[in-house]
Amino acid sequence: MMRLEHLKSRDKKTLIVTGVILVLMIVYGIYIAFSAGSGPVTLSPEFIAARNDAATVSREAVGLANETNSTLKRAILLNPQKEYSEMLRLFEEARKTNNNAYDEVFALSRYLQKIAESLGGILNTKSQRLAYDASITELSLINEFIVYTRYVNEFLDMLSYSTPDEIQTRAGAAEKLLFDVSASAKKINDLNAQFLEKMGKFDESLQ
Repeated sequence: MMRLEHLKSRDKKTLIVTGVILVLMIVYGIYIAFSAGSGPVTLSPEFIAARNDAATVSREAVGLANETNSTLKRAILLNPQKEYSEMLRLFEEARKTNNNAYDEVFALSRYLQKIAESLGGILNTKSQRLAYDASITELSLINEFIVYTRYVNEFLDMLSYSTPDEIQTRAGAAEKLLFDVSASAKKINDLNAQFLEKMGKFDESLQ
């Protein structure tokens, strides 16, 4: 029962995150279509705080995703017949870090919402678009993280509640899922690197 309630809560969070993404995409399009100007760049305290928080939370989420991916790789190398307890321990460790990362990404979506709400005060079109471009990259990161979380959960649900014999039988399917997990983790790392690069260009536009 506890597990079902947890999954329902996670589904609600996912829907909220997806809704925020759609709202921000609409706001982004409106600003790009109608904004124009070359005035001074004035950043509100709300924007500065949200931008800093978004960068911090994004870095933490990516770090947790990498940790989860590493833990799963260590677990799959174990022999379920001889190291079953250790394998289950690593699965539980991966589930916890993945849940923590998901919570961080949910918080990230809220910070990006604050960024979008405060960007209207930036009169300089170039700086405004650079900031939005960086935000859109982070939205892509959130979207990819939802995919990543689904892969991790599928992997863990397949093996965490299995006997040693069942784990061996499902090894092929588990390896395929782990490949998907690793590929998704790489995309998350790449998107985070792009975000930092674009925010660097935004900072340069302020000078």
